Amino acid sequence: MVFFFPKTIEIRHSSINGQISVVKLFGAYSLTAGGCTQSGGLVRSIWEKALQWIKRHKKMDAKSIAILGLGAGSAATVAHRLWQNASITGIELDQVMIELGTKYFGLGKIPHLKIVKSDAIHWVFQQKRRVRNRFDLIIIDLYIGSQVTRESRQDNFLESVKNLLTTQGVVLVNHLIKKEGEGKTDNLKEKLARVFSHVERIPTLVNAIFAGWNIKQK
Repeated sequence: MVFFFPKTIEIRHSSINGQISVVKLFGAYSLTAGGCTQSGGLVRSIWEKALQWIKRHKKMDAKSIAILGLGAGSAATVAHRLWQNASITGIELDQVMIELGTKYFGLGKIPHLKIVKSDAIHWVFQQKRRVRNRFDLIIIDLYIGSQVTRESRQDNFLESVKNLLTTQGVVLVNHLIKKEGEGKTDNLKEKLARVFSHVERIPTLVNAIFAGWNIKQK
């Protein structure tokens, strides 16, 4: 009998996310921070399902995509595969994440990806003065370890994100379901409904992914 165990390849300390570990299992890498997988493994499968849902149900041909919380690049990898000609802007504050993503997850090899090292909250508010920047799809995946950044759930931030969307644009919000159950999930849906006229929960294996937009579905 042969047993297979994950092998820790590299451990780095980040002043932002604390200890970050890269693990290899069956030839594939995953990255964990704060006790949660943040790139690779199950995380990639979550984005596969969510982004395929958007492409299918919204018949979206995304030309410009923003990822708030790029991490090591799982969402960007999937987005490029589904919309190969789209320009992708990835906002990531943690330089260690960018380095590990480049080293193990092919982050630097994703075509049409522009990496911006910045606080995503500040970046969004700065874009309000740049009318030309509009996105067909904005992904919000703002976690420090296992903790969501409080500002990313506030109405003024969500309103600012909405204003960065094209007319038919969609926002996706990743929500980690914890032991406290569905209460906070329902709360997030209510917050999104105050900003977007249509909110849908996309079924995934673990996390709750919410989609918000302001036009009627065809």
